[in-house]
Amino acid sequence: MPYTQHFESCFKEDNDKLLISKQDYNRNIELVTKQVDELKKHFQAGQLACLNTNLNDFDVIETLAQEIAAKYKKLLIFGIGGSSLGAQTLCGTKFYQYSLKHNIEIKFIDNIHYINFIEYLSAIDFEDTMCLIVSKSGQTIETLTQMVVALNYFKDQGYDLQK
Repeated sequence: MPYTQHFESCFKEDNDKLLISKQDYNRNIELVTKQVDELKKHFQAGQLACLNTNLNDFDVIETLAQEIAAKYKKLLIFGIGGSSLGAQTLCGTKFYQYSLKHNIEIKFIDNIHYINFIEYLSAIDFEDTMCLIVSKSGQTIETLTQMVVALNYFKDQGYDLQK
């Protein structure tokens, strides 16, 4: 049974403080429906390669995840905003079960508050921790700051960063 929703008292005709008329709403629903139908048609014809699930790197990712889990006990993920939230969302899914099953602890550093940042870094053993820096653009100043502070901290602690 498809989901249906009924809107009542949501339109300008029912409340003059509201911004959209029922006619405009229906016109927009019709336009979106046409666009969705067009996307479905292109997808079924194989014309949307970006949505082709046969083009994936899951096997490569699985192999890499196994290598990381075999070598490290912790995965420290640095990122700000969506770069951190995306990974945190994945950890709320079955992907997180992998970390539990393979005994690897995943922690997120998603701010640049210096005191909290250094306190957290001082509590981890760098030798059994892999650091992952996530930035969609590669230019996010907060994430770059996290990386520089972490590298300097570990260097100051005498760790060989070339390993």
